[in-house]
Amino acid sequence: MRNFTLSFLGVLFTFYSLSQNCSGLSVTPTTTNTCYNLTTVANGTGSGGGFSSSCSGGGFGGGGHRRVIQVCTDATASCINVNISGIATANGTHIFLFSGCSGTGNSNSLTGYVSGSGNCYSGSSSIGWSTAGLPLAPNTCYFMEIWTKDAVPAGAQICFKKESPANDFRCSPAPIGTTAIAYDNYCMTAGSAGDPTPAQFCAGSLENNAWFSFTT
Repeated sequence: MRNFTLSFLGVLFTFYSLSQNCSGLSVTPTTTNTCYNLTTVANGTGSGGGFSSSCSGGGFGGGGHRRVIQVCTDATASCINVNISGIATANGTHIFLFSGCSGTGNSNSLTGYVSGSGNCYSGSSSIGWSTAGLPLAPNTCYFMEIWTKDAVPAGAQICFKKESPANDFRCSPAPIGTTAIAYDNYCMTAGSAGDPTPAQFCAGSLENNAWFSFTT
């Protein structure tokens, strides 16, 4: 087992290379939701270490289960929406994105943490994550690390879909009518050119803005 250390925001984290092949599942998301059985993705076991220990609560750190999936962007680096369902709820799950993976077989290291990509989830059977706002390059493959404290139950799924929601922008709101339409805001941005400022909403900040219109 090899390890390396990464420093950002003045904090040091140590990462551990576990049993996981860099060339496992590779996904290039499309506008159609595509799902995979998470238990069939190669699994490495060992210490969560590094970023998982930066997640607060007793459900993180120590031994766990680690999976790495290669996720590739399209020509415009469209936002990628990821949903995981059916995982154990007793402890924590984390997702982090890296730009590089070196080594094969039972010896590899993830390098180049993508700033802002880390998320920690505690006690949730279903979680959502997206690349909204991340500094990703077009036509580039990244490595998603999914670490779970508990073993992944049979039937757990991970789904990928690329989205370019028009109503992310104030000038193109989605009309509200009499027909029900399902929306999510995972791929909405924190604010686009021409959008109101947080102060105009008497808010400290604005995240994942979606815009809608209706006619009375």
